[in-house]
Amino acid sequence: MNDHSVETDTRLHRQFLRHPISTRKYQYTPLSKTTFEIRLLELLPASISTEIRVSINIFSFDEGTLPDYEALSYTWGSVKSPQEISVGIDASHTLTVTRNLAEALPYLRFKDKPRTLWIDAASINQQDLKERSHQVQRMVDIYCRARRVIVWLGKESDDSSLAVDCVRTLSSKIEIDPGTMKVLPRTNESHWLDWKSKLPFDVEQTKAITSVCNRDWFRRLWVWQEVRCARDIEVLCGHDSLSWQDVQVLGYFCLHKPWEQSFYDNMSRITRFLLFNLCGLVESNSFFALVDQTKHCLCADPRDRIYALTSMATERNIQVEPDYEKPVSEVYGSFVVDYIRCHKNLKVLTQVGSRKGIGNGLPSW
Repeated sequence: MNDHSVETDTRLHRQFLRHPISTRKYQYTPLSKTTFEIRLLELLPASISTEIRVSINIFSFDEGTLPDYEALSYTWGSVKSPQEISVGIDASHTLTVTRNLAEALPYLRFKDKPRTLWIDAASINQQDLKERSHQVQRMVDIYCRARRVIVWLGKESDDSSLAVDCVRTLSSKIEIDPGTMKVLPRTNESHWLDWKSKLPFDVEQTKAITSVCNRDWFRRLWVWQEVRCARDIEVLCGHDSLSWQDVQVLGYFCLHKPWEQSFYDNMSRITRFLLFNLCGLVESNSFFALVDQTKHCLCADPRDRIYALTSMATERNIQVEPDYEKPVSEVYGSFVVDYIRCHKNLKVLTQVGSRKGIGNGLPSW
């Protein structure tokens, strides 16, 4: 964007503040049913304290006209107390988003140029179940094609900046080879790779690290797909940032080094294993390995446990086409029956777990 564009944008914004116009709810333009189209948000430039304004544009994914974009990975959070953002340069429409997304957007915005983003909650018309099903089916493509995946952990709190500094310290001591996942030293200080040597963090530092690791993002099911498809990842916590390699190093140390006692008091073993597995340090994308690794992850819609895991699984013969118009019980029942017919075995029944949230009327298995 040139200086004239920035000046024009600023002038229009000032005019809007002086002469606000009546607004109405943003209405999604339907996406093509014959070609794969997606919506991209253009987050318009401004300072962090200014109201959020975006433009929403439709692009064909498969025709080579798709611009560079970044995809957001974040926690939707509660649907209570939603907020509105302005759509269009004249802010003539409003779009309702969750509080978590509204909090993230000012931190993602550039001061001097627009930023092109794909954000599931806004790029997909969540009220259109057919569109939602079709977009989820291509989610792997969307995240693989993104120039970068931005992980938003939330705003600064509970000494999160201190935690980020500690993670950077860890990352300066060892590295994890992305091809082999082998742990390699970056320093001559051998104690960093000594499994019996305690990490040199005090109570305050340790508590800050556990507070970040206990954030909801690390327990979301869909983030597994989002980060494992990514070509590049930037992790944001307020104004602080980390690389995914930094997070992988933290995941390694969570299981392979002794910590100060407050670490174990404030961070459960389940959370430590989730972080370790999410980082792909022992990578296995077979369906049953994913079921085991993600069994403590959370998702708002129980159908997503089938849709998310089958989309990542290495077995091509267990793929499921997302359909949010199907009852939850039908999604689970059909998957199990199809698996048994295809594989001629009952291994899938060994994965029986809680029926909570799935619904009634199901067979015993």
